[in-house]
Amino acid sequence: MRLNGLELLAIAAVAALAAAMAILNAHVPVLTVPLAALLVFVLPGYAICAALFPSSADESGNGASMRGSDRVALTLGLSIAVCALCGLIISQFMPLSRSVWGVALAGITIVASLLAIWRLRPSGPRIPRVGLGAVLVFLIALAIGAAAITLDVVSAQQAKHPGFTQLWMVPGPRAGVVRIGVISHEHEARRYSLRLSVGGRRLKQWSLRLSPGQHWQVRHTVRAKPGTRLNAVLRSTQGVTSHRYRAVYLWMRPR
Repeated sequence: MRLNGLELLAIAAVAALAAAMAILNAHVPVLTVPLAALLVFVLPGYAICAALFPSSADESGNGASMRGSDRVALTLGLSIAVCALCGLIISQFMPLSRSVWGVALAGITIVASLLAIWRLRPSGPRIPRVGLGAVLVFLIALAIGAAAITLDVVSAQQAKHPGFTQLWMVPGPRAGVVRIGVISHEHEARRYSLRLSVGGRRLKQWSLRLSPGQHWQVRHTVRAKPGTRLNAVLRSTQGVTSHRYRAVYLWMRPR
Protein backbone atom coordinates (compact mmCIF):
# COMPACT_ATOMS: atom_id res chain seq x y z
CA MET A 1 0.00 0.00 0.00
CA ARG A 2 1.43 3.33 -1.07
CA LEU A 3 1.23 6.20 1.37
CA ASN A 4 -0.77 9.27 0.28
CA GLY A 5 -0.35 12.96 0.90
CA LEU A 6 -3.59 13.31 2.85
CA GLU A 7 -2.46 10.71 5.38
CA LEU A 8 0.86 12.49 5.87
CA LEU A 9 -0.87 15.86 6.26
CA ALA A 10 -3.01 14.30 8.98
CA ILE A 11 0.16 13.05 10.73
CA ALA A 12 1.62 16.58 10.60
CA ALA A 13 -1.65 18.08 11.91
CA VAL A 14 -1.77 15.68 14.87
CA ALA A 15 1.86 16.52 15.70
CA ALA A 16 1.07 20.25 15.55
CA LEU A 17 -1.95 19.74 17.84
CA ALA A 18 0.17 17.82 20.36
CA ALA A 19 2.79 20.59 20.33
CA ALA A 20 0.11 23.26 20.80
CA MET A 21 -1.30 21.45 23.85
CA ALA A 22 2.19 21.17 25.30
CA ILE A 23 2.84 24.90 24.78
CA LEU A 24 -0.51 25.86 26.33
CA ASN A 25 0.12 23.38 29.17
CA ALA A 26 -3.36 21.96 28.64
CA HIS A 27 -4.50 19.25 31.06
CA VAL A 28 -7.18 17.25 29.25
CA PRO A 29 -6.36 13.59 29.99
CA VAL A 30 -8.64 12.32 27.21
CA LEU A 31 -6.50 14.20 24.66
CA THR A 32 -3.20 14.94 26.40
CA VAL A 33 -2.16 11.36 27.17
CA PRO A 34 -2.93 9.83 23.74
CA LEU A 35 -1.37 12.76 21.88
CA ALA A 36 1.76 12.66 24.03
CA ALA A 37 2.10 8.90 23.45
CA LEU A 38 1.71 9.36 19.70
CA LEU A 39 4.23 12.18 19.62
CA VAL A 40 6.83 10.14 21.52
CA PHE A 41 6.35 6.62 20.16
CA VAL A 42 4.73 6.92 16.71
CA LEU A 43 4.60 10.19 14.79
CA PRO A 44 8.30 11.10 14.34
CA GLY A 45 9.31 7.58 13.34
CA TYR A 46 6.31 7.14 11.04
CA ALA A 47 7.04 10.40 9.23
CA ILE A 48 10.74 9.58 8.84
CA CYS A 49 9.84 6.10 7.55
CA ALA A 50 7.47 7.68 5.04
CA ALA A 51 10.22 10.01 3.85
CA LEU A 52 12.73 7.17 3.46
CA PHE A 53 10.35 4.44 2.24
CA PRO A 54 7.31 5.99 0.53
CA SER A 55 6.06 2.67 -0.89
CA SER A 56 5.47 -0.88 0.34
CA ALA A 57 7.57 -3.86 -0.72
CA ASP A 58 4.93 -5.31 -3.05
CA GLU A 59 4.93 -2.25 -5.31
CA SER A 60 7.06 -1.99 -8.37
CA GLY A 61 9.31 0.95 -8.98
CA ASN A 62 12.79 2.13 -8.28
CA GLY A 63 12.04 3.97 -5.09
CA ALA A 64 12.94 2.71 -1.64
CA SER A 65 10.35 0.37 -0.15
CA MET A 66 9.78 -1.93 2.83
CA ARG A 67 7.27 -4.39 4.23
CA GLY A 68 4.48 -3.30 6.53
CA SER A 69 5.82 -5.26 9.53
CA ASP A 70 9.26 -3.74 9.05
CA ARG A 71 7.68 -0.29 8.85
CA VAL A 72 5.95 -0.80 12.21
CA ALA A 73 9.17 -1.93 13.92
CA LEU A 74 11.21 0.88 12.40
CA THR A 75 8.55 3.46 13.30
CA LEU A 76 8.81 2.58 17.00
CA GLY A 77 12.60 2.39 16.97
CA LEU A 78 13.07 5.67 15.12
CA SER A 79 10.54 7.47 17.34
CA ILE A 80 12.32 6.44 20.53
CA ALA A 81 15.75 7.25 19.05
CA VAL A 82 14.60 10.69 17.88
CA CYS A 83 13.03 11.42 21.26
CA ALA A 84 16.23 10.49 23.12
CA LEU A 85 18.50 12.44 20.80
CA CYS A 86 16.24 15.51 20.97
CA GLY A 87 16.39 15.45 24.74
CA LEU A 88 20.18 15.06 24.72
CA ILE A 89 20.78 17.90 22.26
CA ILE A 90 18.24 20.33 23.72
CA SER A 91 19.53 19.84 27.28
CA GLN A 92 22.91 21.25 26.20
CA PHE A 93 21.37 24.59 25.27
CA MET A 94 18.31 25.07 27.51
CA PRO A 95 16.36 23.37 30.31
CA LEU A 96 14.12 20.55 29.11
CA SER A 97 10.40 21.16 29.45
CA ARG A 98 7.19 19.68 28.13
CA SER A 99 6.68 22.52 25.65
CA VAL A 100 10.25 22.52 24.30
CA TRP A 101 10.25 18.75 23.82
CA GLY A 102 6.82 18.85 22.18
CA VAL A 103 7.81 21.58 19.71
CA ALA A 104 11.02 19.74 18.78
CA LEU A 105 9.31 16.40 18.13
CA ALA A 106 6.44 18.06 16.26
CA GLY A 107 8.89 20.03 14.13
CA ILE A 108 10.75 16.89 13.13
CA THR A 109 7.47 15.13 12.33
CA ILE A 110 6.17 18.00 10.19
CA VAL A 111 9.44 18.39 8.26
CA ALA A 112 9.66 14.64 7.61
CA SER A 113 6.00 14.53 6.53
CA LEU A 114 6.50 17.37 4.04
CA LEU A 115 9.60 15.64 2.68
CA ALA A 116 7.60 12.42 2.27
CA ILE A 117 4.83 14.27 0.40
CA TRP A 118 7.42 15.80 -1.88
CA ARG A 119 8.90 12.38 -2.59
CA LEU A 120 5.46 10.98 -3.44
CA ARG A 121 5.21 13.20 -6.51
CA PRO A 122 5.80 11.35 -9.80
CA SER A 123 8.79 13.58 -10.44
CA GLY A 124 9.99 13.40 -6.88
CA PRO A 125 13.53 12.26 -6.08
CA ARG A 126 14.23 8.55 -5.71
CA ILE A 127 16.39 7.11 -2.97
CA PRO A 128 18.12 3.78 -3.64
CA ARG A 129 16.57 0.79 -1.89
CA VAL A 130 17.94 0.28 1.62
CA GLY A 131 17.66 -3.01 3.45
CA LEU A 132 16.25 -3.25 6.98
CA GLY A 133 19.55 -4.71 8.21
CA ALA A 134 21.45 -1.61 7.09
CA VAL A 135 18.91 0.61 8.81
CA LEU A 136 19.22 -1.36 12.07
CA VAL A 137 23.01 -1.12 11.93
CA PHE A 138 22.67 2.64 11.46
CA LEU A 139 20.33 2.88 14.48
CA ILE A 140 22.75 0.86 16.65
CA ALA A 141 25.62 3.14 15.61
CA LEU A 142 23.42 6.15 16.37
CA ALA A 143 22.64 4.77 19.86
CA ILE A 144 26.34 4.13 20.57
CA GLY A 145 27.17 7.66 19.45
CA ALA A 146 24.45 9.10 21.70
CA ALA A 147 25.78 7.08 24.67
CA ALA A 148 29.32 8.33 24.00
CA ILE A 149 28.11 11.94 23.83
CA THR A 150 26.18 11.47 27.09
CA LEU A 151 29.24 10.11 28.89
CA ASP A 152 31.34 12.97 27.55
CA VAL A 153 28.82 15.56 28.70
CA VAL A 154 28.54 14.03 32.17
CA SER A 155 32.34 13.91 32.51
CA ALA A 156 32.60 17.54 31.40
CA GLN A 157 29.97 18.60 33.93
CA GLN A 158 31.82 16.84 36.73
CA ALA A 159 35.06 18.52 35.66
CA LYS A 160 33.40 21.95 35.66
CA HIS A 161 31.78 21.38 39.07
CA PRO A 162 34.32 19.85 41.49
CA GLY A 163 33.01 18.23 44.66
CA PHE A 164 32.99 19.91 48.06
CA THR A 165 32.03 19.24 51.68
CA GLN A 166 30.04 21.52 54.00
CA LEU A 167 30.70 21.94 57.72
CA TRP A 168 28.38 23.86 60.02
CA MET A 169 27.96 24.51 63.77
CA VAL A 170 25.01 26.30 65.41
CA PRO A 171 23.70 26.75 68.98
CA GLY A 172 21.55 23.90 70.29
CA PRO A 173 18.10 24.05 71.88
CA ARG A 174 19.56 25.11 75.23
CA ALA A 175 22.67 26.84 76.56
CA GLY A 176 25.82 24.73 76.51
CA VAL A 177 24.63 22.54 73.63
CA VAL A 178 25.86 22.88 70.04
CA ARG A 179 24.80 21.14 66.85
CA ILE A 180 27.48 20.19 64.35
CA GLY A 181 26.86 18.81 60.86
CA VAL A 182 28.80 17.68 57.81
CA ILE A 183 27.35 17.20 54.30
CA SER A 184 29.34 15.58 51.50
CA HIS A 185 28.90 16.81 47.93
CA GLU A 186 32.00 15.01 46.71
CA HIS A 187 32.07 12.67 43.71
CA GLU A 188 33.37 9.77 45.80
CA ALA A 189 33.39 8.51 49.39
CA ARG A 190 35.85 10.27 51.73
CA ARG A 191 37.14 9.93 55.28
CA TYR A 192 37.27 12.87 57.66
CA SER A 193 38.47 13.74 61.12
CA LEU A 194 36.37 16.34 62.98
CA ARG A 195 37.89 18.02 66.05
CA LEU A 196 36.05 20.23 68.52
CA SER A 197 38.23 22.43 70.74
CA VAL A 198 38.29 25.47 73.01
CA GLY A 199 41.43 27.59 73.27
CA GLY A 200 43.58 24.83 71.81
CA ARG A 201 42.18 22.21 74.22
CA ARG A 202 40.48 19.29 72.50
CA LEU A 203 36.97 18.56 73.71
CA LYS A 204 35.89 15.85 71.31
CA GLN A 205 37.01 14.20 68.09
CA TRP A 206 35.04 12.11 65.58
CA SER A 207 36.15 9.91 62.66
CA LEU A 208 33.74 10.03 59.71
CA ARG A 209 33.31 8.30 56.38
CA LEU A 210 30.75 9.94 54.10
CA SER A 211 29.50 8.85 50.69
CA PRO A 212 28.36 11.42 48.09
CA GLY A 213 25.18 13.10 49.34
CA GLN A 214 25.47 11.66 52.86
CA HIS A 215 24.71 13.85 55.88
CA TRP A 216 26.18 13.49 59.41
CA GLN A 217 24.98 15.46 62.45
CA VAL A 218 25.55 15.40 66.21
CA ARG A 219 24.57 17.31 69.37
CA HIS A 220 27.30 17.90 71.93
CA THR A 221 27.27 19.46 75.38
CA VAL A 222 30.15 21.85 76.00
CA ARG A 223 31.32 22.99 79.43
CA ALA A 224 32.75 26.42 78.73
CA LYS A 225 32.29 29.97 79.98
CA PRO A 226 29.91 32.27 78.08
CA GLY A 227 31.73 34.20 75.38
CA THR A 228 34.28 31.44 74.89
CA ARG A 229 35.16 30.73 71.28
CA LEU A 230 34.39 27.16 70.24
CA ASN A 231 36.31 25.83 67.21
CA ALA A 232 35.41 22.95 64.88
CA VAL A 233 38.02 21.80 62.35
CA LEU A 234 37.34 19.21 59.66
CA ARG A 235 40.31 17.42 58.17
CA SER A 236 40.18 15.25 55.05
CA THR A 237 42.18 12.04 55.51
CA GLN A 238 43.57 9.95 52.67
CA GLY A 239 45.57 6.96 53.88
CA VAL A 240 48.13 8.19 56.43
CA THR A 241 47.99 11.82 55.29
CA SER A 242 45.42 14.49 56.13
CA HIS A 243 44.92 18.18 55.50
CA ARG A 244 42.74 20.89 56.98
CA TYR A 245 39.60 21.09 54.84
CA ARG A 246 36.99 23.19 56.66
CA ALA A 247 36.84 25.23 59.89
CA VAL A 248 34.04 27.07 61.70
CA TYR A 249 33.75 28.74 65.12
CA LEU A 250 30.96 29.70 67.50
CA TRP A 251 30.86 31.98 70.54
CA MET A 252 29.27 30.29 73.55
CA ARG A 253 26.12 32.08 74.70
CA PRO A 254 25.20 32.75 78.35
CA ARG A 255 23.26 30.08 80.21
